[in-house]
Amino acid sequence: MLLVALTCGGCATANRSPKWFEPAHFPSSGARVHLTVLGDLQSLLPNFEPTTGLEEFLYGPGDAVAPILRNPQGMAFADGRLLVCDQGRTDIVSLDLRTGKIGSWIKQSDKRPRCPVDIAGDDAGRVYVADTTLKVVLVYGPMGDYVEQLKPDGAFRPGSVLVHNEMLYIGDLASQVVRRWHLVERRWLSPLTAAGSGPRMVAPTGLCTTNDGTLLIADAVAGVVFRFSADKKWLPPIGGPGRGEGQFVRPKQVCVTNGGLICVTDAARQSVQIFDRDGRFVVELHERSSNWRGWTLPMGLTSLGSAEWADLTRNPKLSGLSVPDDLLIVSDSLGLPSLVVLGVYNAGGNDAKIGG
Repeated sequence: MLLVALTCGGCATANRSPKWFEPAHFPSSGARVHLTVLGDLQSLLPNFEPTTGLEEFLYGPGDAVAPILRNPQGMAFADGRLLVCDQGRTDIVSLDLRTGKIGSWIKQSDKRPRCPVDIAGDDAGRVYVADTTLKVVLVYGPMGDYVEQLKPDGAFRPGSVLVHNEMLYIGDLASQVVRRWHLVERRWLSPLTAAGSGPRMVAPTGLCTTNDGTLLIADAVAGVVFRFSADKKWLPPIGGPGRGEGQFVRPKQVCVTNGGLICVTDAARQSVQIFDRDGRFVVELHERSSNWRGWTLPMGLTSLGSAEWADLTRNPKLSGLSVPDDLLIVSDSLGLPSLVVLGVYNAGGNDAKIGG
């Protein structure tokens, strides 16, 4: 399989002429995975004109400058849009992947989060935002309208959220557990905390599930990714504290591709590490002085299908490249570009071509 990285220069106005990026390659040992940095996300999106000529004649000029991401954190993909928690704007920013339009997603200015760090959506279109300053989970409707807030009794500081099988999982940094809110029954269930003789759960900052229903919990302080199986058993964690291959310093978020690869952002290592479905280290993507400056503070991580991107690529230097089977987006909270896209190619490649 092959992993490909694409980057976004802060998601400024799409009218700015892009500077095409020359692809840079990152082969892994054993040739199981190959990483290639392809360019910035802005060069993949279609041109977006905020105000048409007729609208400008009738109503005057519209907003010429789109909001630029400042400190992007967690992300979620919903209905063709990328929703990004932005601490610097105390807002949820919406990026329409079909048009390139970017703007504030939340309708009521007085209902915006103060410190949004993670976001997740359910099948009904509701969106859940973990706010570490307000110490609640804010709930919004499909169009960004405020619904309610969730907060259990006692100490609570949500650092991550995940929706899976009618359950809202919340990484609680205050109580050092994973909270569970049943979306249908609307009640709190007993929280999850790592059991056994292994590392203790301290800071659950990232949550996701594997294809077989195993819950993955990235712990930024314990330096591991905990695993809780669908049959309610704690499995050996992935990784461990350190700077060696497959180890973590500050793992922030975790995501699983459709093909089963486990991907983890590590803010302190300034990298993304990739593991197979059994938790074995595959490859790490980080700075390469010769052709890519890497991340400054990689935080958020989300997955989407390649269909949303196959017809959006505008960088002429990518023409003829195989279309990825899976894609990941990584947010860089302090660096530019602020969004980096990783394309995943399964073994055997894809016959479809970008621009072909």
